Amino acid sequence: EMRFPNYVPLWREARFATGRRTVLVFDTDRDGPLYRPERAEGETAEHLAASVGPSGTNAAYLAETVAAFRAAGIADPYLDRLKARLDALQGAAPKGGDEIPRPL
Repeated sequence: EMRFPNYVPLWREARFATGRRTVLVFDTDRDGPLYRPERAEGETAEHLAASVGPSGTNAAYLAETVAAFRAAGIADPYLDRLKARLDALQGAAPKGGDEIPRPL
């Protein structure tokens, strides 16, 4: 994923239970050649439901990201809402420990 010119590394302040820290984050390069403006949540969920790449489905990637965030104690309401919309589109009942299909 990082092999494409999609991200800009930035240092940002983050809050943790133990206090504030400076962390390295990778934000979308909005001036990059692959950037596309953000869509509405419903439209994004529909796009993710239909998208697949060499590493698997976008739905699986989102589920894995949400699960990893939860395990680390990170709350991301946007990703949670997006996953709920995607689950609804795919007819999946939301659950805590989604199994992520891995490509062969």
